Amino acid sequence: MVCIRCLAQLVNVIAPIMTEPGGGALRQASYHPFALISRYGRGMVLLLPLQSPVYETGAFGDVPVLDAVAVASDEGGVTLFAVNRDQATPVVLDVDVRSLPSLSAASHVAISDDDPDAVSTLSSPDRVVPKTLDDPKLDGGRLQAVLPPLSLEHDPAVLATAVPGRRCMSF
Repeated sequence: MVCIRCLAQLVNVIAPIMTEPGGGALRQASYHPFALISRYGRGMVLLLPLQSPVYETGAFGDVPVLDAVAVASDEGGVTLFAVNRDQATPVVLDVDVRSLPSLSAASHVAISDDDPDAVSTLSSPDRVVPKTLDDPKLDGGRLQAVLPPLSLEHDPAVLATAVPGRRCMSF
């Protein structure tokens, strides 16, 4: 159990919320994963075996392009947090959900931009924010969602939530 979380960036020049002296404030792209995980990442972490393409790194060898974690909430929902590290190609997240037979719907939210160098600014505060994408496909005990290439600089984040018995709202 995690009892405390710290965000060093709050006291650094890369804070998730930026302000201008005598001016406005904005949420940087790095704000949104913290907010989404804080809100929807509560519950029991589930084993989520994945198959993924890899890319070669000098320091760490082959690294999976796709990474994900699933969290089961006390209310019966399941939230998937997934990362596509590929710089140019969308990746399909394919999850076996046969153990959740009452699963009936899902929504899909991604933090991404076509420009990997995009940032939110005071003049364009909604440039890099969570956006609702096409709903994942739920068929034959499998949940599939297409994850866009890169987002949030080099930390892409995609979130899909599925709740048994009701339609999920987008967040």
